[in-house]
Amino acid sequence: MKTESGGDISWVTDKLRETQDSEFLIFKGQTFTYDDLLTRISFFQKELEQNGIREGECVALIGDYSPNAIFLLMALLLNRNIVVPLSNESREKHLDMFEDAKVNQIIEINENDSWTLREGSESASHPLLDDLRERRESGIIIFTSGTSGKSKASVLSAGRLLEKYKTAKRKPLRTLIFLKLDHIGGINTLFAILFNGGTIVTSDSRTPESVYQAVDKHAVQVLPATPTFLNMLLMSKADAGYNLSSLRLITYGTEPMPQSTLRGIHRLFPDVRLKQTYGLTELGIFSTKSKDSQSTWMKVGGAGTETKITGGTLWVRSESAMLGYLNAPSPFDEDGWYDTGDQVETAGEY
Repeated sequence: MKTESGGDISWVTDKLRETQDSEFLIFKGQTFTYDDLLTRISFFQKELEQNGIREGECVALIGDYSPNAIFLLMALLLNRNIVVPLSNESREKHLDMFEDAKVNQIIEINENDSWTLREGSESASHPLLDDLRERRESGIIIFTSGTSGKSKASVLSAGRLLEKYKTAKRKPLRTLIFLKLDHIGGINTLFAILFNGGTIVTSDSRTPESVYQAVDKHAVQVLPATPTFLNMLLMSKADAGYNLSSLRLITYGTEPMPQSTLRGIHRLFPDVRLKQTYGLTELGIFSTKSKDSQSTWMKVGGAGTETKITGGTLWVRSESAMLGYLNAPSPFDEDGWYDTGDQVETAGEY
């Protein structure tokens, strides 16, 4: 099902220009508009050229959701680079990741949002990277968690990932960004906010108190999180004294949701819709619909995605699927299906 369409992302700046007067980011008390975003993307495109970062080079981007990290990510993609977003938490693995991802240049952004550039040591290439370069496409390399062994380097076409946002017209919302930049869920959240004209809200840290404070102060409407963090919210009992009435939606994913945690969050936020998300590094994030806020039953699919169940295991075929791994054999069968390894049950359409 993988196609050759969707590689061109020249539409991106026009899409962002549709909401240029709106707020795009709230970071450490500073507010940035979409006009600021477009201006800084253009600035960094010139910086990349002046610093000799050529189209097609593989560039590691180390940082979190600071203004310059977002500006540089978008500038690199528009420069037709292959971006490797990395977090400080994986620092002990960075040298191996640079080698696996064939990194040519390394950009690091510190806690003050200053950036530095240094050369990578990797000059070798790989057929998957050569394929992107020959098609003049930008790419993203995301490493799997490595919980079951060595982290695998997944090569994704940025154009295919972004294609579903080309005609996006959802209501713009204020969303607290939670999953990190090196996670497919974090990348998906970032793109979903940007191309629907929403506002990114950052918190000082990923603790219950800091998240509650950000929701209160900036009238956050959407909170994407993990079941583990939502359980931390319940255990912290830190909600007292904060105005959380702006919240409309809490999404959760990346791991199974215990029914006890879901019930607890529903009791804590009875007027907030709870929605389970689903996706994989290798395939992207899919459209989902939870049966209701107290249920882990959901529909999975959306345009460009097919699902089937074989032996109680979910298989997926997606137009946004990765091109393959840089450091492992392809996991797709000859028809493009991917065995997620996730065991599922069905009840009607859920």
